[in-house]
Amino acid sequence: MRRRDRRPLPGGSPGRHLALVRVIALAAALGGPVALTAAATDPPAAAGDDPTASSLDRRRAGAAELFARGDVAGARDRFAALWEAHVQAGTDTARAALVASFDLGACHLRLGELGAARLAFERAVAGFAARGRPDELALALALEGLAATLAAQENAAAARVPLQRARTIRERHFQDDHPQLARLDALAGRIARLEGRREEALAAMERAKEAYRRIHGNVHPEVAAIVRNFADLYLAWGHPLDAELMAHQADYITREVFGPGAPERAATLAAVGRVRLHLGWHDRAEAAYREALALLDAHGRTAMRDVAVCELGLGRTLLATGRSAAAIEALHRAADAYERAWWLAGRAASRATFMASPYPVLAAAELLCGEPGSDRRAWRALERHHGRTVRHAAAMRALDETERTRRDSLRQRRVTLTRRLEQRAAAGATSDVAALRTERAEVDAALLALEERLRDRTAMTDVALGKVLAGTALLGWLDVAVRPDSRRSWAWVATADRDLRWIELPDGREVAALAASLREALGQREQLGRRERERRATIADAAARLYELRLAPLEDRLAGVDRLVVVPGEAMTGLPLATLRDADGRPVQERWAVSTVPAASGWSAPAGAEVSTVPPAGARTGARILAVADPPFNAAQRAAMAAGEVAGDDDGERGVTRSVMTGAVRGDRGQLGRLARLPATRHEVDAVGRYFAEREILVGEAAHESRLRALQERGELGRYDVVHLATHALVDADRPERSALVLSQVDLDDRDDGLLTAAEIAAGWHLDADLVVLSACETGLGRPAPGEGYLGFTQAFLAAGARSVLVSLWQVDDRATALLMERFYATLRERGLGQCEALREAQGWLRHHEVDGRRVFADERYWGAFVLVGVG
Repeated sequence: MRRRDRRPLPGGSPGRHLALVRVIALAAALGGPVALTAAATDPPAAAGDDPTASSLDRRRAGAAELFARGDVAGARDRFAALWEAHVQAGTDTARAALVASFDLGACHLRLGELGAARLAFERAVAGFAARGRPDELALALALEGLAATLAAQENAAAARVPLQRARTIRERHFQDDHPQLARLDALAGRIARLEGRREEALAAMERAKEAYRRIHGNVHPEVAAIVRNFADLYLAWGHPLDAELMAHQADYITREVFGPGAPERAATLAAVGRVRLHLGWHDRAEAAYREALALLDAHGRTAMRDVAVCELGLGRTLLATGRSAAAIEALHRAADAYERAWWLAGRAASRATFMASPYPVLAAAELLCGEPGSDRRAWRALERHHGRTVRHAAAMRALDETERTRRDSLRQRRVTLTRRLEQRAAAGATSDVAALRTERAEVDAALLALEERLRDRTAMTDVALGKVLAGTALLGWLDVAVRPDSRRSWAWVATADRDLRWIELPDGREVAALAASLREALGQREQLGRRERERRATIADAAARLYELRLAPLEDRLAGVDRLVVVPGEAMTGLPLATLRDADGRPVQERWAVSTVPAASGWSAPAGAEVSTVPPAGARTGARILAVADPPFNAAQRAAMAAGEVAGDDDGERGVTRSVMTGAVRGDRGQLGRLARLPATRHEVDAVGRYFAEREILVGEAAHESRLRALQERGELGRYDVVHLATHALVDADRPERSALVLSQVDLDDRDDGLLTAAEIAAGWHLDADLVVLSACETGLGRPAPGEGYLGFTQAFLAAGARSVLVSLWQVDDRATALLMERFYATLRERGLGQCEALREAQGWLRHHEVDGRRVFADERYWGAFVLVGVG
């Protein structure tokens, strides 16, 4: 590649040229190209559009000049002030204001401030959409920026929506080889890579690369971003030498365009370091990471995500060469940068997935270092990795009344706006949609500002191991690839009579595959003949091998223990430990009662508060229960209920077919109306309710969203010690906040859609419940997130104030579930056992329960699906 291959840039000043190429590569550090910013491409605003256009345009030019010099943080501050000036002047809907919002989003994105970038781009999208056809190309730019931000948050499913809208607009205006369409191909390739669709990713990026080279030549920032994406893809595919070639090409192009000292090179040098580390070229990998960090140092280390990525890479490299002490220093710097970037990444799922956490690697480094106190430091580091979103939600519950009222009002307003927006969008009301999007963006901005002000008071702190009850063991696992070809695994255990201890385990590379195989087999229906024998063999083999790898090495430490409180870690997430089998073939369910927790300490208490792992006893005397079951999903079901029919159209499963799930989770009323009635849930809550002196039972038409909303608005949800919800669940793994429990679908009004979403629960519910039971299918699943488990219902209810949540991991049988629940509550209330002990007893009873002389529920799929999350 030679500099003369590059096509000239459009006319204009050299400063605007540099601004243009810098902005084209804004997302280079995030893994993909982003839209051209208005600062580099748009003409000044017309005076008729904005009465203060001349003054504001001069300020905009100054901000663009800072950006051209590489001072992205300075440009961000200028663009933020410019946006505020428009707001103060009442011109925030003018085109110049929307351009400023877009520019601000581009700066936030480059700095890794993903939450703020998303807000700014959403504001620009809403504004340009409201202006209509003349500004639809500007709308496409804003949509592209929003898609790039969502992709940087690793929210690929959400990113596809604005990406497709941008493509639809641009295809009306441009031919196939236009650079703006090529950029969309590049972004589509990155999104496909995030989703694991490798062939689609490769094809999209190849189209983009060839288009860029035809239009711009070889030496261009767009080409650099694409080539770097190829490096990541080849590395994921197991072709490190090809990846190394691509990474070097990306760095060469970036150096040619921006110069050897440009901060844009940090991302490409980090890619070079990743590939070299994978190849075992440790000295060269270290050199690449150190050069990248020197460039970031020279520009003030303002892009904290970039800093965290590079320091983490350096720490991994040092650890791979046995320099544990030096690795620990680098990993602490990575952790400091990660903490700052975490707060800027957005909320909830965005924070959970925006980049790899340095804490597991730091924990491994401490263990390998072996200095005095390293075992406790390793544990504390791992604790920082686990349960962050739930611990943050708990800290936010400690706000004072004024702060809480303000936050809750904003959150509830956002939920309402989102629902109205989706309804109006489905109805094709374009002007209403634009106005609602603008209003929602304003609410998001207010929420972000509030959270930033409260950050110091709600920052998560390490809490020492609490007191463990006699007979209880607290434990977890750590799996870290110390080198690409070497994975190390440990377990930690703490009991009442023994302090924390780490135990090195056999190589855990097969654990994830075994766990996935066991989860799949457990969730399958019982089958006939050879297929059933194969399923049973898979369960037996995987359950025994996982026990051998994960629990057998701990048996000496578990002597005298009858209860396990487990932090499962990534490999064991979503797997019911009760179904593992020891060397004698006994299921764990026979040996220990088991519950899981998002983190060992501090996960259910305000930051800084002293917590204990002492589990509460069974539900209190005089406890109150709220139970919801058997809602009608169509008029025929309601008529059957009115006629006293209870058999309904139950098909024996509380599961939902994939086609119905897809449509229903998007609010398709027709699909929701096809859901099968669940009459056994009515018997279930009637039976459960008998164990409580005070109960609110909502069944049939009373299982309506309006009834729950009335309790919420009167502040009465916090009165209940137990909340039991038995209905269909719609689990959206792509957008877990949209996961919903389906309530009555009849007699809905403008305020109701009959769906109780995870977002509504987390934002609007205030619980003081010992236990929430979700007696439905797959309620423990959602979007997998390292250190968090599955994002979805569990986090939503814990964030709302529940201390424990009972959820399922696959599609459950209606009759078996009703029997399990009745036995669980009978044991909990009549024998006074703790919740996990009551679950263990109910599971054992169901395994041996006979119908017509046969143990019809002995298979794990009937009794093993439910797990308790919490210390109840």
